[in-house]
Amino acid sequence: MLQALRPRKQIKESFICWRCCAKYHQGVPKGRTGRGLLGSQSQSPYHDKQRWQASRSVLHKPPLRSATQASLRSNEHVGALPHFDVSSDVRNRLRKWQIDNGDLPVSTLIDQGERSSQATLNTSTNSTQIRGILEHNRENQDEEQYISSDESNLVDMGEARTFLLPGDLVVLPFLGSKISELAIYIRQIDMQGQFYTMSGSWVARRVTQPPFYVPGFVEAKSLHDLIPFLPDTLVPKNREDRLNQFQQSLPRSIGKDLVKKMIRFWEEADDVYLSAASKLENAHQHVADPFRMETASLNSITEKVLGPLYPQNADGQYSEQVLFAVHRHIAASYGFQTFLNGTLRAGGVYKILSLSELNEIDKVHEIVRKFTERKAKDAPQKGPLHYFAEKCQRLIDQSRKHRQFTTHGSVSPLTESTEAVENFRNGSLNVESDATESMFIRFIESWSGFQSFPPSSPFPGTASTILRAIDRYHGVELDNKTGWTFLQEIGAIPPWETRGDYDIGLPAKGHRLQSEPTGVTEGFTEDKLAGIRKDWGQLPVFCIDAADAREIDDGISIEPTDSPNEYWLHVHAADPASHIAIDSPVAKAAARLVTNYYGPDRVVSMLDSSVVAEKFSLAPDRPCTTYSARINLDGEVLERNVTAGIMRNVVSLTPDTFREIGIGRKIEPKETVYSVGSVPDRPLDQAKTRLAIGELSDEHKRQLQIIHGIGSQRAKLARKNGACTVSQLKFDVSADFGGAQWEKPTISHSVRYLGDPAITISVPKQLEDTDRVDDAVAHVMLLAGNIAAKWCSERGIPIIYRVTQRDESKEDPRHYFERAVLPNMDAAGNMPTEVTHQYLQFVGSAQPSTTPGPHILAGADMLTKCTSPLRRYPDMLNAWQIGAALLEESRLGRSLVGNTSDSIFPFSKAAIDAELVRIDTIERSSRKAMESSRRHFLAQFLFRAWKFGEAEIPSPLRFVLKNKDRSDQPIGRLVEFETIATLDLSRPENFEDVELNDVLEVEIEDVDVYSGQVIVKPIRKITDPEIVQKILR
Repeated sequence: MLQALRPRKQIKESFICWRCCAKYHQGVPKGRTGRGLLGSQSQSPYHDKQRWQASRSVLHKPPLRSATQASLRSNEHVGALPHFDVSSDVRNRLRKWQIDNGDLPVSTLIDQGERSSQATLNTSTNSTQIRGILEHNRENQDEEQYISSDESNLVDMGEARTFLLPGDLVVLPFLGSKISELAIYIRQIDMQGQFYTMSGSWVARRVTQPPFYVPGFVEAKSLHDLIPFLPDTLVPKNREDRLNQFQQSLPRSIGKDLVKKMIRFWEEADDVYLSAASKLENAHQHVADPFRMETASLNSITEKVLGPLYPQNADGQYSEQVLFAVHRHIAASYGFQTFLNGTLRAGGVYKILSLSELNEIDKVHEIVRKFTERKAKDAPQKGPLHYFAEKCQRLIDQSRKHRQFTTHGSVSPLTESTEAVENFRNGSLNVESDATESMFIRFIESWSGFQSFPPSSPFPGTASTILRAIDRYHGVELDNKTGWTFLQEIGAIPPWETRGDYDIGLPAKGHRLQSEPTGVTEGFTEDKLAGIRKDWGQLPVFCIDAADAREIDDGISIEPTDSPNEYWLHVHAADPASHIAIDSPVAKAAARLVTNYYGPDRVVSMLDSSVVAEKFSLAPDRPCTTYSARINLDGEVLERNVTAGIMRNVVSLTPDTFREIGIGRKIEPKETVYSVGSVPDRPLDQAKTRLAIGELSDEHKRQLQIIHGIGSQRAKLARKNGACTVSQLKFDVSADFGGAQWEKPTISHSVRYLGDPAITISVPKQLEDTDRVDDAVAHVMLLAGNIAAKWCSERGIPIIYRVTQRDESKEDPRHYFERAVLPNMDAAGNMPTEVTHQYLQFVGSAQPSTTPGPHILAGADMLTKCTSPLRRYPDMLNAWQIGAALLEESRLGRSLVGNTSDSIFPFSKAAIDAELVRIDTIERSSRKAMESSRRHFLAQFLFRAWKFGEAEIPSPLRFVLKNKDRSDQPIGRLVEFETIATLDLSRPENFEDVELNDVLEVEIEDVDVYSGQVIVKPIRKITDPEIVQKILR
């Protein structure tokens, strides 16, 4: 077994030669190859296999090389040499040096000043300057303090927070390298963070989610002496993510204790690894499912792998050192992947690849290795890869008779000479695949679809070798984009398949996810709340939804009270939870998916869609949970209540109809519609039709006007309390397959798809100020969430709240709102876009929590989500808890207000806390996957319109530069399609001076369907101020 290398703790020799120290400081000594951690890596995917497997299972040596060596790799200047006065008693000086510094690695002992021809080796003057800087820094610390959010009642998320604080320990991986460093977060300047590393260097990089972090590793005040030596402005892009030296030589007392503590942490984690190496070697086998991809937190993985080998605290958590040892092992294993879209949390959430996927990866790699060896020896090629390649050649040649190969991450649309078939969506079976061929297909899918292979592994090279053996991709980069097109050409996936769906493991996606459950129905029960439901009789319940809404999960009703201008406003939410056993297969399937997935081509429901339509989507005689507020016309809540009920009288209408009734006039939607393919006019299902204004009674209209008025007043109150929303224009996209419904794909055969979906892009236009009105329905739903949150809080019911997290390093968001936002807000609540985005960034996104607290951006003192249990698992979990409370209150004959026990509820606070990380991560990942799917179909549309002339698009297009941070790929807004595009400045000509918010005329340079990326090239800069202002408005 390989042992992890440790940093040197004690220098054994009594003396050291200053010439040797100088050589060490200047880089790798002559005669050394420089291989190993800093050496080059072989590019062969086969000869590296053994070394790769070893790297999976051993903790790497901590990268405690000198800062100078690191900077040589980063093209940085070499620091000044350490000064030794050779005229003095050298032996005595070195003995003293040994005593003072013998427990530090060499890399931290070398002064890290900037080399200069004018530099002096005498540091006495520098020390005086340094002391002055430190004293000035300490004197001014108090003057820089402001009112901290610590004074407010915002929720302290602890280790679950989504931001770094000074003193946090993080792992910094470096791009294109297996090397990573421990570092302490110091501070943030704009979007760039500054870190002090265990090698005594500093790093500036964008503040993103680190793969691992330890909150509060050191006190923030211990970093104060470092700050004067760091740049107080943004570091240029070309110096980000590099180990930098301090331009002024640091006194050895500064940073020494920080480095020692990081090294000690690394060593303690190293000790854990060495003592548990045999268990960690088999970590994946302990936690992986035979056939399904799983997700788990780092702590739960550690519990399964190490069990009682190391102690856990009262909350069941392992120490940070134990967690880091496990993290380092699984981060080097291709059986685990971190979710990139979750929040910053200690431990994080990991994808765990199935045992079958890893076994197949190893088998394919071995087959390809033998194929390569035989080819090198000019031996006959009659093995599995040879036969697979021959079969793929025939399939590809057949495909290219109907669809062209392109380098845009997609095959072309069907050629004009090929007649499309009527039901092309699910294709027609072509050629059967045997077990070995299917294994090759799944290997390429793991590479290009799931992106399961780390770049440092040999497997991308294996995949490229397979494509090279097929001999149909000459002059094309054999990357995962070409692999994706290959899968289309052999009929393994349809030409319109979206890659982003693989990131969240949608059921029945591709070839590997066929075992994922779909349409689970086992676990539905009789209504547990039937005996306590209130019958709402003929009270009209208004369900306000788009005409094509699939599930109707909420409605609004209103009743007068005895007091004038006061009403009972009710929000009725569908109630599937009362009909589902919490430990049943249907509940587990919903918990696994967390939320419904809505793509242009497919909807995946966490609850079986046919059962939802038949039993739970709001309609007459359906169960509901009702959140009620006695409220006046100023939007002030006077009383609240929650009841289980059943509705009888449902009135359906669209949001446009509701808005027209509410404001007394019609707002014509303004949008531009583009399409490719033939889009048929298909009438809506009669059950989904909505009433027009003329079909509503006068009494209905009167009630709707009151509801709209109250919703608008709630919006105004929310704004006063800090609420802020961005009315960002977004394109809408739909895909039509001629009425054919999605079916589970066939994986036993290649499939021919003789047709293409019609794709429609709708791009809204900016409304005039007079047409901008508050979304009254949204604010009524927020009111329901506030009612539910307060009702549960009063009764001690553990639920999932949505809160603004406290960041004690920042000003209280409400003080910031009063100081920086309100002065820029007009009477209608509008404010400049720049102010809005700065405020949103300052406050940050809300987080799920079992502790109630304010939701600043919603303007709510307390909030939960409760109105969409048909499509959001957290809402359904909350409904289970609320239903249990209603049953208990009915049994006791009294309120549970003041309750402190969670034993009467289906889920304890601890049980919900254990799920929050996973729920939050999957919610965010699902949103990203849905956005990726929308961008994919927009790219498909542009690809077919631009490349194959299926539709006319404006020329030139207009582009607004929004981010120049990445100088190689500036991004911005493509105005005509309200989407993000990348500006190609590889031939800048007259565009060197392009600045943020400049408006350019551009044309499409490339469309990458695989990634959904649109690349444009500039034509000219628009300078007409009137045109520019209109576009920027």
